[in-house]
Amino acid sequence: MRQIAETSLCGLLHDLGKPILRYLMRVREGVEPENKDLIDKLDAISEGLIRKYLKGEDVKLTHDVIKIFINNIFERRFGLKCDEKILATILSESDRIAAAERGLSEEYIFLRDIWRFVERELNNVLPEYTHHKSPMLSPLWILSLLDVHSYEKSLGPFKEIDRFNFLHALPELRNKLKNIYDMLDTKDVRKISGVLVDTLSKFKNRKMWYPVKLITNKDLIDIGLYEYDVAKRISRYENIVSYILYVIELLTDVYPSEGLDNGFVETFSEALRYSLLLVPSAIYIALSPDISLYSHSKLVSAYSVTGLLTSGLGRYYYRLLLVDARGIQDFIGSPVKAKAASRVIRGRSLLTELIIDTVIEYILKIFGDLPRTNVINDEGGSITILTPGYNDDVMRRKIDLLREILSKYMRGIDLRFSLAYTDVFTSEDTEFLRGLAEGEGFLKIIKDLSEKIIVEKTKDDSKSIGLKIDHKKIIDYDSITQEIIVEEDLSQEGLGFVVDEKSFNYSSVISGGKLELGDKISSLTHLSLVAGNVARNMFAVLSIHMYKRSSDEIIEPAENETKYFVKNLCKCVSEKISGEKYDKALYHEYGKDRMGIIPLYGLGSVYMLLSYGGREHLEPDDVIKNASNDIDMLYNSCLKDLLNNLSGRDLLVKIRIRLVNVSSEFINVFKEEKIKKLINELIKRGFDVSVSTFFTGTYHPVKRDERFKEAVLKDLDEYDLIAMSKIDGDNIGEVKMLLSLSPSRFITFSDLLTIFVVNKIHSAILSSGQKFEDVILLYAGGDDVTIYGEWFSVLRFVKEVIYDKIIGSLYPLSFSVSIYIDRSDTPLLEIYRRTVDSLDSLKRVARGSVVIEPLSTPQIIEKEIEKRIETKIVKAFPFVLSSSGWPLKTGVGSHVSYDYMIDKLDQRYIDMLRESKADLYILSRIANDAYRIIENITKDKKTAQEELELLSIENMFLYTCIRREENLKNIEKWLERKICYKPGEEKLDIIDMLKQLINMKTLIDLMILKLRGEREAVKR
Repeated sequence: MRQIAETSLCGLLHDLGKPILRYLMRVREGVEPENKDLIDKLDAISEGLIRKYLKGEDVKLTHDVIKIFINNIFERRFGLKCDEKILATILSESDRIAAAERGLSEEYIFLRDIWRFVERELNNVLPEYTHHKSPMLSPLWILSLLDVHSYEKSLGPFKEIDRFNFLHALPELRNKLKNIYDMLDTKDVRKISGVLVDTLSKFKNRKMWYPVKLITNKDLIDIGLYEYDVAKRISRYENIVSYILYVIELLTDVYPSEGLDNGFVETFSEALRYSLLLVPSAIYIALSPDISLYSHSKLVSAYSVTGLLTSGLGRYYYRLLLVDARGIQDFIGSPVKAKAASRVIRGRSLLTELIIDTVIEYILKIFGDLPRTNVINDEGGSITILTPGYNDDVMRRKIDLLREILSKYMRGIDLRFSLAYTDVFTSEDTEFLRGLAEGEGFLKIIKDLSEKIIVEKTKDDSKSIGLKIDHKKIIDYDSITQEIIVEEDLSQEGLGFVVDEKSFNYSSVISGGKLELGDKISSLTHLSLVAGNVARNMFAVLSIHMYKRSSDEIIEPAENETKYFVKNLCKCVSEKISGEKYDKALYHEYGKDRMGIIPLYGLGSVYMLLSYGGREHLEPDDVIKNASNDIDMLYNSCLKDLLNNLSGRDLLVKIRIRLVNVSSEFINVFKEEKIKKLINELIKRGFDVSVSTFFTGTYHPVKRDERFKEAVLKDLDEYDLIAMSKIDGDNIGEVKMLLSLSPSRFITFSDLLTIFVVNKIHSAILSSGQKFEDVILLYAGGDDVTIYGEWFSVLRFVKEVIYDKIIGSLYPLSFSVSIYIDRSDTPLLEIYRRTVDSLDSLKRVARGSVVIEPLSTPQIIEKEIEKRIETKIVKAFPFVLSSSGWPLKTGVGSHVSYDYMIDKLDQRYIDMLRESKADLYILSRIANDAYRIIENITKDKKTAQEELELLSIENMFLYTCIRREENLKNIEKWLERKICYKPGEEKLDIIDMLKQLINMKTLIDLMILKLRGEREAVKR
């Protein structure tokens, strides 16, 4: 196991000299100021070489030289030797695969040799485009190379292609890239410079560049894309280098010499994720600086470990394993009753994350005790793991075992897993140039995997994996979710219970007083209520994973040992910490803090969720302090003795500490003496321990309970109207397939997607203060986000966070958004299904847009195409008027945008229109009547009946404009548009005015919704 950790760590370290060298070059040239303390540290580890370099002395300083100095630190502490022959060979091969588009072919050696000339030419269009000054280009620049099959042409109501398809786009992209690479064969320096200049100059003034930055909680929400010059100007290497040295110093101090295990690797990798994600891996010897140094290093690490495990076969063999979690939203949105529904839903969302997490842990264990760096793609419910290239028989046995365990554990649960894996491949099979020339390479591997998972899903559906259950064992139905309750739930070992005198007080606490005597709660709902209560202000997740080897060396979850451990843990926590009397209690309160115990017996895991019960949001320093205190208290009170009992049982035990919603600051927990001592002690006792981060929804609205003078969680039935919004990236799978021409580019995009969707949305909710206090995150994974809450707060969140902060940081990627408004007593699962249906409909007519149901009235959209006006009628809104696929039309008759509507629903307009409700009703009625004959309005030729209907509406509109002229001026001032037609105003065409009124109807109805009593507002 140590050899695996050493190999993985060497992979992470192999390019660590790059950011340090770039910082030193920037200091020497005056681009960044000198940090004396930092330079002194670097000089000390380089034996005086750094100061000589900065003074301009003739010393050889490369990133490889600096890497040696860094490696020396690890060698002195752990005896690590990355330059040993076997390990060096594996690393070299892994680096070549990971950087496939750079490779080691003679073309790229030539490009390296002539780079100074190329750099000089590029400087004419991209100032200071150098190794140490260039920011990182988004890997999505690849999409901008396309013309005929452009991604943007698939968006909006005037889309030029039905949908973006990588199979159509690939030949066009391959030809464009091949032309660039063919130029290298000419060995003509000017031609090579010309083609690179032509390629990169297109992006100089486009917001497609990430500044080089350390990712902190403070900066996360605002990190986005900029034009080249701006991104270059605000890039900083000093904080990154300082952080890396700080991390190395802390970890080598805390982890003992025998502690170089997967836990150390995962902790170090987590620190690199926040420090190196926005650092370009290469500027020269690369087509563009669009590959993250972190993503590249992680991939090198993963290939190195799998190479090590197959090195005895004469060459290195690999496979990709895809784990696809399905039924997530049905599982989360299961409550059919409003009582305690919000707690259960939030708890289910958290449970989903924990179940997926423990499935990953088990897979890594059975495939060779792989470190987390081998998880090369983790997007919520879709996880790709690089595994050793075991032969077919071995692979089949491992997969069959995994399927058996998952099928058994997930029985009766909507959440289920499908598994697929690739054929064995070698380094030659991943070559970038081969992919360009032959349509193979890494792209073919990913494509084959995608096709195989479709087959496996079909097989699983036909067998109903995870759903079979003995109907004789069904004894009742859950009082909240109406899901089945089986005998095991209510047994002594089961986690379900009937609300009786003994459990009433406990059930009242976890349900907010919504459960009554006689109610029955399944094991799953009990876990959901516990997780839902403790999720708010959760600051740490402590998990213990237990496995055992069977007689034939197969690793299985230690289910019985986990049950024994949890039973004694619950007893100890009740007796020594919380004083809880109910013997099945999994939720505990002590002081202002809370603890939830989540056993996943069949997967050999138990999670301890720790949270703060106060109202105020916890900052990173508070998270670290609370985590340190509570984990230390829990360890000394209970875990120390319980873990001692595991030592002699021949178990494989892993302990993970994760700090919640904290970015690079998580490493500061190693400054806490309690944690340092605890980790050191655990490692010396033979446990594998890691520390990392966990981003999840920890916000939930609260109210003050006057009975207990404290904050309690709100439930959905305390709102009149709620809204749910589902946000989904457009054709993300197709984009990933296109990016998979390059493995490192593929991984970079996946890592950016996680940071800028999942991490950023959690950070946005927590940092918004009271602004979004009624918005709750239901689920966030990959490009899929679902939120719900008070209806207008949800609408505003979509504009100010989803569009401004998230979509803006992933351009030119687009997202489609559906919003559904309904009464709070409507089952959330029903609202969710309607939200999904409206999103599906939206994607068919106008991807990259927004729909608001059931209030959205179709807009009449007009665009001049080849000197003729083409009209479309679509139930959708662009985020902004300039959105792709939407005509940029303003003035009378034009459509409206989502950002315009949200602005017009601001409180200042509410106050302005309080006396205009009757006028708004009338306009809405006219718009509704006009909408009924919308097809007729847009016709050039109409029947007599159609003319009569239109004339009737025109007369009503004209009458309203004349009789209510003064009243309507206030509404025109609000809309900043002329809405009325009056005789004598020849410039205004009544048909255009009616079209505009139809387009404005959704906004008018939303304003009415804000002005009148909400409960009567939504018409079914």
